[in-house]
Amino acid sequence: MENESGWLPFMVQQWDYYYRRFRGVNPPPFTKDPGDYVRNQVFSCFFNDSVCGRNLEWWGQDNLMWSNDFPHPNSTWPNSIKVIRRDLGHLPLATQTKVLAANVSRLYGLDMAALPAGVPKRRRPRKRRLDPSPDFRVSAGRCGSVCIGATVLRTGINDDPSAINGWRRRREKKAP
Repeated sequence: MENESGWLPFMVQQWDYYYRRFRGVNPPPFTKDPGDYVRNQVFSCFFNDSVCGRNLEWWGQDNLMWSNDFPHPNSTWPNSIKVIRRDLGHLPLATQTKVLAANVSRLYGLDMAALPAGVPKRRRPRKRRLDPSPDFRVSAGRCGSVCIGATVLRTGINDDPSAINGWRRRREKKAP
C-alpha cells in the first residue's frame, strides 16, 4: 500500500475493536483479529510522513518501508536524507535498518549483505549534483521507488541513466 502510513495504526486499532465487539453478534468468515492479518500480510510505504515516523516507536516496525517516491514530482529527492533524519533519526538503529532496508528486502527477496544500515551521520554539505550519483540509486517497486537506506539496488527503467535524464528534460520543459 502506498499512501503514507501515519493513519494505519489507528485504522487497525478500530478494525480490531469492532471485530471483537461484534464477532459474537455478526460472526465474520475469519477467526483472527484484522490486525493479525495486517501484521502478517500487509506492507506499507511512506516517504514524507513524520506522524508515521513517531508511530514507529511502538507500531509497524516489521511492515513499514520508507520510500522516496523518485521520480514522481512529490518525491523527497534530492532531500531524502534530510527527511529520513527528520522522521527516523530518533529511532534505534535496529528499527531504522528494518524500515530502510530489511522489510523491503524481505518483501522482495533482496540480499541485504551489501546494503548500509541506519541513517548516516551528518556530513559536511556536498555540492548538489543534477544526476543521481552512484551512491544514490533507485529500486523500482510496483507503485514507485522504494529507498533502501542511502544506497539502493537498481531495477527496471532506472538501470538506464538516459531514462532519468529524459524524465528530467521533460519535467524542465513543463516548468514555466
